[in-house]
Amino acid sequence: RKISYSSSVFSLVQARPSLLTGAGFCTENPSNPNPIFLPLWDMAVGFSPLSAAALCYCALNRIKRCNFGSWSAKVAREGFPQFQLKGSEAAKPRSPGEMAGGRRSVLVVVCVVLLATGGVCEVLELTDSSFQSTVNEAELAAVLFHAPWCPHCHSYLSDVFSPAATLLGSEDITMATLDIDAAKEVQTKYVIQQVPSIRLFRKGQMFPYEGPRQQVGVADLVMYLREERDKQGLEENPVITLTNDNFDDITTSELILVEFYTDLCVPCQRLEPIFADAARQLQRETPPIRLGRVQIPDQMKVAERFPLEGYPLLIFFRRGTQYNYTGPKETASGIVEYMRQQAGPSSIPLEQTVDVKRFINRRAISVVGYFHEDTDSVLLREFRESGNLVRTEMELGHTHQRGVAGGMGQDPDTIVIYHPVHLVSPWETGHSVISSPPSNASQLRQLYLEHARPLVGQMTTGNHDNLYSHRPLLVAYYDIDWSSDGFKATQYWHDLVASAARDFITSGVVFAIANEEDFLDDLRGVGLSDWGEDVAVTLYAPGPLKYAMTEELSRESLTSFIQDYLDGELVPHFSSEPVPKPVKGALIRKVVGSNYLSEVGNTKKDVMVMLCRPSLPDCREAAEFYKKLASQFHGVKNLVFTEMNVALNDPPVGTDISSLPSFLFSPRGSHDIAPVTPRPKDDADLAFFLKYKQNIKPLKSKKKDEL
Repeated sequence: RKISYSSSVFSLVQARPSLLTGAGFCTENPSNPNPIFLPLWDMAVGFSPLSAAALCYCALNRIKRCNFGSWSAKVAREGFPQFQLKGSEAAKPRSPGEMAGGRRSVLVVVCVVLLATGGVCEVLELTDSSFQSTVNEAELAAVLFHAPWCPHCHSYLSDVFSPAATLLGSEDITMATLDIDAAKEVQTKYVIQQVPSIRLFRKGQMFPYEGPRQQVGVADLVMYLREERDKQGLEENPVITLTNDNFDDITTSELILVEFYTDLCVPCQRLEPIFADAARQLQRETPPIRLGRVQIPDQMKVAERFPLEGYPLLIFFRRGTQYNYTGPKETASGIVEYMRQQAGPSSIPLEQTVDVKRFINRRAISVVGYFHEDTDSVLLREFRESGNLVRTEMELGHTHQRGVAGGMGQDPDTIVIYHPVHLVSPWETGHSVISSPPSNASQLRQLYLEHARPLVGQMTTGNHDNLYSHRPLLVAYYDIDWSSDGFKATQYWHDLVASAARDFITSGVVFAIANEEDFLDDLRGVGLSDWGEDVAVTLYAPGPLKYAMTEELSRESLTSFIQDYLDGELVPHFSSEPVPKPVKGALIRKVVGSNYLSEVGNTKKDVMVMLCRPSLPDCREAAEFYKKLASQFHGVKNLVFTEMNVALNDPPVGTDISSLPSFLFSPRGSHDIAPVTPRPKDDADLAFFLKYKQNIKPLKSKKKDEL
């Protein structure tokens, strides 16, 4: 409790360095009769929170001579004394029973000094008319978008945003709020869909906010805004405008990420400031990584060369060769990290045996090509190209040294996939050998993926789509910790699963472990989110079907569970939330697993359903335009819009949920529920489907009727 308390004091001081400007203390040096003055802030930066808090205590009580070591020890032993603001009079230490009052007093003193040492920053209330001029003039403006009906907005404004403005004082940061209900023009222009939310502006240009969220304290917000203020080179937008004329010249460069977008696309508008921020960061790389945009339909000659099924579409080019972008789009940091992975050589030269051993002795999948000195250049070129296709899953290295291949026990012209060393069980070699590799990058990639999994690998949010999409798949979920503290426990459960898996090598079942915190939705989907045991086991089968193991994990229980599945004796788990009560006038009706067929397959209605996982960014974006569509067709007789969360509810067997969100439609008079085709990318596509494929028209507005 004492450490936590001192940390909170230090956070306040760290957030407001001016609190300690000119403050310090004198220390007595036995070898020097003259006291030495030490600036308090310079000293506090390097000390622990407890020690820094002791320094603050000394300064705030104006103690001329304070032995730092003895004070910090005293504080650690007895707690903080209560402060008395009476000139230079030091406070008396309090008894342990009075410490709570002392703690409150420390915070009171800090707040008093903050108010005394700096001005209060006004939080501006912006409107449609004042917004643009304010953000145009600001070097940095933090704007909190809120709504009067939102309780979280009120608490965040009063508890975090306004106190942060006070701490910032007269610094060069404009703090402002805007009511999206009253300022519709701004809300529409900047696509503000959720409140509370913060956007940053520099001289009128919007930047994404990637700072602390609502649950984080005032000091964290202040320090984040200071870091943003001090960033350099953010005035210009380095994103290149690509046209029909310059596209080919620019995309033949080393590496460039290209966005295809339309002006009216809401997800495109949301991505724009994120994309620009990523471009600013990536232009500082050596060599710079460039980002460009293609506006559709203005640049249709370029667009016709690519499968533009939805917007925004991201594709990157490496020396003219096209690759699909599979990284995140929600944050600039996510784009930056993904593109950094795409930079540099696709395969690392390995000159000595020790280089190979160092390369493969890591917690990553490693692929090494052992080649003759006169190896066919086509094979080597395709090997390097295959590295470009698997940059996010594994790393490649190669050698031409015959002695290196011999030292590793391999023949020349072979490719070896090495499994992560910590995932290799006692019953496997830890590597797979491709003795006659094909001279085709795509075929090599497929072989890598087939051999990349050890007997029991680790499924993550980054590899589950490529490495663990196979069915049947058995996953053991638990608290995975490969650090020295948790290594033994983590390895124990891994090896226990492996001991059972070795009996089913030819069964077709793939085995994995996974961190339970990363897959809570999956655990909820099989009713194991509140499982009381250390490990929760689930088996996913084609269908899609899923089975939950309801016994405590042991080698015997796991073996029996797998054998029962193979013998067809397991009963699949069916997930469904409770059937919700009807909400009169709701635009979209919620359906669950148990009433899906009766609601969506209702023969008396035309029913559209969106299958989604709210945790997926694409699903969150789709939910916005789906609501817009439902509003457009609101009131149309016998037309119902529904949605179902497939993380908590199972659709009927045979329903394809491999790509979400998924839109399906059941026409009146039929039990058939079929996907909407072609795959819709926005509300306009869905509206086109209803109007011209189902002959369902929205109601005319009253204004049009009057005209």
